[in-house]
Amino acid sequence: MTEKIDPVLLKGSLKAFERLKDQIQPNWRKENKENPCKDDIPVKSFSKQLDEYNQQIKIALDNNELITFHKLSALVAGNLNDEPKAISHLVESQGLHHRTQVRYRYIKSEIKKNNDQNQSVYGLDPSHFDLGLDSKETYDKLLLKLKQLPSEWYMLQVTKAYDKSEYPTSPSTTHPIHLVVLPTGKNAIPPFTLLLPKPKNNNYDIVSSIKTLLDNNKKDLSRSYTYKQQYWQMRFRQNETMKTAIDEIEKNWLREWRILFIADPIEPSYTTKDLLQIIDKLIIDDKKINGNITIKQIWLLKKIASCSSYLNKEEIDRAVTWVLNGPSKLCKNIIYSIIGKTKFSSAIETEIRKTLVLIVDEFIDYLPFESMSILIKNPVTRFSCFHMVYALFKEYEKSIINGCLEIKLDDCTDNGLGTFVVNPSGDLEKMEKRMKVFIDDWLPNWDGIYHAPPTTQQFIDALSNYTFFMYNGHGSGMNYLPRDTIEKTRAKAIPLLFGCSSLKMLNNGGKFPPISLANQYLTACSPCILGMIWEITDLAADKLTVNFITNFLPSKSKNVWKNIDDDKWSKGLIENEKSCKLNDICQTRENEMLRAISLAKNYSKRQYMTAVATIVRGLPVRICHNK
Repeated sequence: MTEKIDPVLLKGSLKAFERLKDQIQPNWRKENKENPCKDDIPVKSFSKQLDEYNQQIKIALDNNELITFHKLSALVAGNLNDEPKAISHLVESQGLHHRTQVRYRYIKSEIKKNNDQNQSVYGLDPSHFDLGLDSKETYDKLLLKLKQLPSEWYMLQVTKAYDKSEYPTSPSTTHPIHLVVLPTGKNAIPPFTLLLPKPKNNNYDIVSSIKTLLDNNKKDLSRSYTYKQQYWQMRFRQNETMKTAIDEIEKNWLREWRILFIADPIEPSYTTKDLLQIIDKLIIDDKKINGNITIKQIWLLKKIASCSSYLNKEEIDRAVTWVLNGPSKLCKNIIYSIIGKTKFSSAIETEIRKTLVLIVDEFIDYLPFESMSILIKNPVTRFSCFHMVYALFKEYEKSIINGCLEIKLDDCTDNGLGTFVVNPSGDLEKMEKRMKVFIDDWLPNWDGIYHAPPTTQQFIDALSNYTFFMYNGHGSGMNYLPRDTIEKTRAKAIPLLFGCSSLKMLNNGGKFPPISLANQYLTACSPCILGMIWEITDLAADKLTVNFITNFLPSKSKNVWKNIDDDKWSKGLIENEKSCKLNDICQTRENEMLRAISLAKNYSKRQYMTAVATIVRGLPVRICHNK
């Protein structure tokens, strides 16, 4: 039995590591053969010390200190080239607070059932969170669980790298990030990670720019403007500022490694197949490298080739050179072969891709990765940690087919059993009028509430007995149903929360990471939730609602809503804009929810900030018709 460790001493060890941090430089470039540490001995010594503490660390530290511990351990392991250990700690560093909440809620319900047999155990099963006590066991269990997940998913974790703050906080300036590629399916390669430095552009800071924009967003939207033109000028500036920031994320922060956000194609084009065959042949023909190249290197070379249409020549050169540890004959041949095929690479951008399951660190959850130019046409969903992905997958495993949770509807005009709450506060009359016209036309069989707050029982009924629950009003509706009550509900419905900051990660202060209302819905087993990560305007939200619902849910209505005239709509009339082209007078249909929201966001280009704010957390969902 191990000796109990004094938490004070353990914190002292963490402080000691912070002093050692100055001696550790992240190994950004693989071609640098020198040891990345000024002194290797203390780093190895501290790594061993951390391993000894690992089994008791969860008892000794609170959640935020655990986040620090795991990120420190990942940095140490990365510098010692122990990638499996680094991945184990990075996976364990996310979603700690939410996982604790799920465990406590489940234990409470089990205790109640022991005292009253009529009670049922509710909530997500935390037994699926277990990844072992030490990094080796964690890694081995992670590999087994990844193989159980659908091969139709492409999973990537984005983690804010360790900094010297005593407790993890939402950063105010741009910082290094870890990208952890977590391939899924029976034939998946082992996971791997890359550590990306902060951008070198000293004249522009991405994080600072986005946070300043979002901090002022609510004030800018609610301010009174003398002339309408002033309001639209403000909106234009907001849109342009966000577009610039997202472009900087792609080009200067992620650089060539933005391709790691691009999911593999479901059916590769002829161009992609040709490029992959070229990579295989060049490796086989090179006698020096054949047999001395890793699975990770081959995978990355093929990723660069199959995503080459998203990279310029300099980025292709830089990426291939990095993967192969510097210039070589093989390196030159691969670069020339990929660049030589770029004139045929337009087919790559039209490929239908797998679902990107994006695991985002809670402290950088406000970053709109889904709106990068490389992802705007692709299905993307978010989670806070791998543990939640796996637990929710196990909850609905029997209903997940080809990577999507299937919702069965009677026929091609059935839009499911849905309910809604519109304008519960009573002060959004124009929005209420617009939504009533739309719901009466497209969703006539849905029941709901207008212009009145729902009772607690009505809210619980909406989550428990319906397939879809749509909320159109201020915020997330949390003031009508407390978080604690949501967790006690067995949620069947998919919440569609078209309100300001409805899925925003909110800072709680103190020793708590940011939390989102999505935590409660996922704890209650909602398959997924759609919402916004910052403030939006009601008209923009209404247009996004209409575009998404008409893309995703079928209807007997003959009206085409994507080009509706806003002024006529606000007066209760359904009429297309006069500038609408003939080939636009048709209604697209997409059975997968994530692809439908991607289409809806592209329709909302004039309302860019609203489109970018829209995300989905949870499982991919598909509508399936029985007839």
